[in-house]
Amino acid sequence: MKVWIFRSVVLELEKLAKRFRVKYHVVARAAIRYFLENAPDKFVSKEPKMRDEKIIVTVVVTPELLERVNKYANLHNTTKSQVVKQALYNFLKIDKQKQHDAIVTQVAEEAKQKKKEKKPIQLEKLPPNARVPITFKCDSQLYQMLSNEAINERQTLAYVVTTAVTEFLQKYDVEKIKELVKKEDKFIGGVLTTVKMPVEYALKLTKLANEVQAYRSALIRVAIVEYLKSRGQKV
Repeated sequence: MKVWIFRSVVLELEKLAKRFRVKYHVVARAAIRYFLENAPDKFVSKEPKMRDEKIIVTVVVTPELLERVNKYANLHNTTKSQVVKQALYNFLKIDKQKQHDAIVTQVAEEAKQKKKEKKPIQLEKLPPNARVPITFKCDSQLYQMLSNEAINERQTLAYVVTTAVTEFLQKYDVEKIKELVKKEDKFIGGVLTTVKMPVEYALKLTKLANEVQAYRSALIRVAIVEYLKSRGQKV
């Protein structure tokens, strides 16, 4: 998710990350979670009095957190980016103990989630019809369009992504894929999504990523974009 915020605010958040020895995105997620859990009845957008320039930053969030932000934004007739921006601004104003507690809670939650994840799977040893988790990142707009398409087709997100990848691998050659990958920068974002797909396609994606010298996540984003276009959506 991309938001415009003051450069000095970004620097303050990065200082917090250094103090707690965590990544910047962990602090950002802690700030958003804290804001939502202590959300005021009435949303007020209030920017700090800063004189420096604004810059665009990407905040990596999970689909679960994005959904909560979306619900809050809809309830208060505002945008997701406004909610996230206000959460980051407000987090710098709370006392250090509350900042500490929020970040520690966030770190604990993410550690718990990592424990649930399985050890790395050797894909080559699995039967072709086995399904394996594949993770990719995209921007919130593309994720929303993908979710809407799944709803329209009355299918799961995993089904739509797998279908998109299948059609993509069948339709394009390596040179065309290289060309498409070069244009997919605008779809990079902070929504982290995991879906299960047949190991056969996971292996094909990995092999193709090596051939075109791109990340597997980039190939999945391109496949989704091409799929949505073929279904008449303007991407």
